[in-house]
Amino acid sequence: VMKALYKDKITLLRGNHESRQITSVYGFYDEIVRKYGHAGPWKRSVEIFDLLGIAAQVEGQIFCIHGGLSPELKTLNQIRLIDREVEVPMEGGLCDLLWSDPEESITTWEVNPRGAGWQFGNRASLEFLNINDMNLIVRAHQLVQEGYKYHFDTKNTLTVWSA
Repeated sequence: VMKALYKDKITLLRGNHESRQITSVYGFYDEIVRKYGHAGPWKRSVEIFDLLGIAAQVEGQIFCIHGGLSPELKTLNQIRLIDREVEVPMEGGLCDLLWSDPEESITTWEVNPRGAGWQFGNRASLEFLNINDMNLIVRAHQLVQEGYKYHFDTKNTLTVWSA
């Protein structure tokens, strides 16, 4: 509803759950088949998910993403070149952008215990922001009890969660 009301002010971004695999595993597919008697609406939904943007900029200074960063993608131009009209792979840049998480105890990159994407540290965040002349990464993907959480001493990464 908000997107319809404020189409020029709201951008919907693709998250890790907007994929065929995850919607099948976590019940969306079954719910659609139960409600409509066939998978047609599910097929249309995942086709639409493929068209969602994977990142956005706010006033050239804030980088918005569902998950986090990728060691394969250093620049916004590299992100713009990603073929997003595909099922989310289990590795690579697109996967990383949807699955990665900030981690206070590391400086650069470590394998993500989720099984997809990476954990990234403050130095990785600062490098990405400096290369792209930006000052903040805003993301979702992780529950934070307070509704939002700044990461790292530099507060250059912000998780926002609403449900």
